[in-house]
Amino acid sequence: MPTYQWIMASVSAANVTSVVTTKDSLPSARATATPVWTSWVRPDNAASMRAAWAASSGLAKISPSRATVVSAASTTGGARCAPTARALSRARRSTYRRASSPGSTDSSRSAGRTSKEQNGSSREATAGRGGSEDQHAWLRYRPMHFGLRYANLGPYTAGPAAIEIAQAAEAAGFESIWTIEHVVVPGAYQSVYPYAPSGKMTADNSMPIPDPLVWLTFVAGATKRIKLGTGILIVPQRNPVVLAKELASIDSLSGGRMLLGIGVGWLEEEFDAIGVPFTDRGPRTEEYVEAMRTLWRDGPASFHGSFVRFENVWCRPQPAGNVPVIVGGQTKVAARRAGRMGDGYFPARAQPWDLIDEMRRAAEAAGRDPDAVEITVSAPDDPRELAELERRGVHRVLVPVTGMVGLGTQVTDPDSVLRYGRDVISGFADTPADTPADTTAGAAAAGRG
Repeated sequence: MPTYQWIMASVSAANVTSVVTTKDSLPSARATATPVWTSWVRPDNAASMRAAWAASSGLAKISPSRATVVSAASTTGGARCAPTARALSRARRSTYRRASSPGSTDSSRSAGRTSKEQNGSSREATAGRGGSEDQHAWLRYRPMHFGLRYANLGPYTAGPAAIEIAQAAEAAGFESIWTIEHVVVPGAYQSVYPYAPSGKMTADNSMPIPDPLVWLTFVAGATKRIKLGTGILIVPQRNPVVLAKELASIDSLSGGRMLLGIGVGWLEEEFDAIGVPFTDRGPRTEEYVEAMRTLWRDGPASFHGSFVRFENVWCRPQPAGNVPVIVGGQTKVAARRAGRMGDGYFPARAQPWDLIDEMRRAAEAAGRDPDAVEITVSAPDDPRELAELERRGVHRVLVPVTGMVGLGTQVTDPDSVLRYGRDVISGFADTPADTPADTTAGAAAAGRG
């Protein structure tokens, strides 16, 4: 029989300090505490959560999953309820974000909306519950996720090994698996690799680097849940119309698992070999992304840009959902690009807070909510530093499984990937493995669907 837990959460700005009590202590604790207490309910729609709130007269029932949760503030605005999780049993600090709309469960879907639009949705949501925006707020719980990085290199360029590492990552609790890209590596390139003092990417320019989209498609057929990330795809080297078709097809066939990490590239000699201009790769990348989003969204679609033009065309299938565009790069230019147009930002090394702040300023300048831009960073060598990253709002950390210049490896094979899942990822899981999706009371409040 699973043990249910109740949480009291006191809020300070965007950070939530959670104190877990047992269900048995609820009556006495509730009598002396100002926060609202929580129990379980189905996470599949906002209506069920509103019903639970209305039926409970202050005993808000929410989902233990990472879906959008309903939250009721105290009359002083000083406390809110929070979802329970195995990791919260350690009373760690977690980060919550305001949702742009009560029905959304995918933060990337709201990234392109302006702060004004999001605030309007929030007001509409609270109006239906009979409370003011100050007293009641919808919050999105965003647990920190783990991705496996550089997965299409080394021993995992072979088919059986690729499947084995992807399945191990999925079993270990990794949310995503990530690839890199180089179509060719010129043997005597002079371009400077930006992530190593030597200026060289690797000592072996002949190492195999399978095409990331082909590799991800291959492992998608052998997995069920793990998301498929490019980290990164060199967008200006590709035809955006063809690329839009490829990405939409992968996302549709995999059930909405595609994560599009993008970059502009650094290896000029590679561009020369492909026959693509190097100097305009920044604006070309931004326009390509805009064109692809148009093809995914509209039908028939038309676009008239400096680099891309098409009129009244259909590009189908559409993606299963929104394909998040995660902008990579360890420069201010990349950070600003992520703030202006990205669903996420992924600086390639460490945790450069100055660049993350730059991204946030760019998002605000563009009229966007900087909290809607997900942050992906490199996993620290010391797992004890992970809690601080989560507290600071990092959405995802990437763990290298094969070594590249400037990065060591924390895991190297399927067995160590599984150990990492048990030793590290399990402490950050948003839903305990033995937690049911709902209870009798929760199902009743949700109207069973």
